[in-house]
Amino acid sequence: MPDSMGMNITHHIQTSLILGSVLVASASPVWAEEQGVGSVELVEFPFEGIAFTDIDFSDDGQTIVCISRFADSNTVYLYEGELWKPVYAGAGSQLFPTFVAGISDDGGTILLTDIEDSFLYREGVFSKLTDSWIATDRRTTQTTLVQGAAVSGDGSTVALIGDDRRLEYDDVRSFLWNGDSRLEEISIGDPDVEDFGYRVEAVSQDGSAFLLNTQGRREKQVNNVRINGRQLSFLWEEGSITQLPEPDVGYDVSMDARAMSLNQAVVVGNGYIDSRHVDQVREYGDYGSWERESFGWLWDRATGVTQDLTSDRFESGYFSDVSGDGSIALGAGVQFDGSVDGFLWVRDQGIVMLDQLFDVLKIDLHADSYTLQSISNDGRRLYGIAYIEDQIFALTVTIPDLTP
Repeated sequence: MPDSMGMNITHHIQTSLILGSVLVASASPVWAEEQGVGSVELVEFPFEGIAFTDIDFSDDGQTIVCISRFADSNTVYLYEGELWKPVYAGAGSQLFPTFVAGISDDGGTILLTDIEDSFLYREGVFSKLTDSWIATDRRTTQTTLVQGAAVSGDGSTVALIGDDRRLEYDDVRSFLWNGDSRLEEISIGDPDVEDFGYRVEAVSQDGSAFLLNTQGRREKQVNNVRINGRQLSFLWEEGSITQLPEPDVGYDVSMDARAMSLNQAVVVGNGYIDSRHVDQVREYGDYGSWERESFGWLWDRATGVTQDLTSDRFESGYFSDVSGDGSIALGAGVQFDGSVDGFLWVRDQGIVMLDQLFDVLKIDLHADSYTLQSISNDGRRLYGIAYIEDQIFALTVTIPDLTP
């Protein structure tokens, strides 16, 4: 029997049924099945076995990009609602593997990156992005490090990071590319000397706003523990930068912003607290045994407050994505018994465990295990990977609207 949270979910599902919003599964090379009032789609990967891979989905799930890695070979595959097709081979290497850095909502723009270069896939063509960039002082220079970071929802703007390798020391810089022959450095201002630069984590729908994290590489003392600095999170909007406040948990927190709503009114991320075991202070001193606690947080512009949303339910909690209106966030947590489970945070409801939700919806994933990594803007599609015996699948789970 579901608990009170499950009963609340059921109430919303029944409301959806009354309104006639039963979901219909789409076609798949493997199978897609309507179950209860939700659906699941599994698309078998285009290679045998469970290879180490990277994957991302367009907002509607009709475009999927994945990268398989065997030995020193990287192959990029694209799925556009019919069949997988290889679109690039040899990008990256075993030493510098290629990752999917971002995909536009319509799947038309895909950004790939390794540790040194970035590649763009548009209209069936792969191109290497320039390493020439314009600094904020209008000086033009080049870098040997151009890592892709994110793509705007409309595909117009690509964000990257890099540094000037000609300098003995250089902060991490963040760049924009919108089709020009050079990158444009984002004008952020000089970060604190301990921040070591900014990294773009996400770009807004129209490319006018950016979610950033500082590097925090320099060693300093935080919560009486010597670590490599404390990471902070910022929101950049049309030239104005705002630091997201830390949640009030009694300790200094390292922030890791992950995703934002379409209007930038909600940001989700993860917080980390480094602390020292009190009973070992005398034996080990400042470099003594220490532990790291993690939790998922949400910042709401309306209140200006950043809240810890997962510590009451999990030993460690994490957020990976948020819906377009900021009402649903996707995450995973380590339970106090050591098990790892996915969940949704739903506004006005709180934490909803995915296994419980699928049970209420009568959805069977037919998978030995699964991981969900992103949520669509409308909050009704969850994307990730499923494992069935010795094969890996791209997974889409469609659910009713859980918000009132």
